[in-house]
Amino acid sequence: MTGITYIDVFSIEFDCDPNEAAGPGDLVHTGSNHFPHFRVVAVHEDMAWLRDVQSGLDHLVPLRRCHRLDAPMLAIAAE
Repeated sequence: MTGITYIDVFSIEFDCDPNEAAGPGDLVHTGSNHFPHFRVVAVHEDMAWLRDVQSGLDHLVPLRRCHRLDAPMLAIAAE
């Protein structure tokens, strides 16, 4: 289920602040773009199980790449 991404190939750093840690139920995005949105299904150690809210596809990603979406950001995204 995990694969090599352009982030891995080009060593791009999109890691979030450790104080921004996401947990189950949180809406997050990965990387520098605010889309797509993912719902955190579960967290185990340093990995997160994410579900794309639009397509329903599941992904496993390092937790450090998950940036929590705040309520104001959700309002902007809904427009």
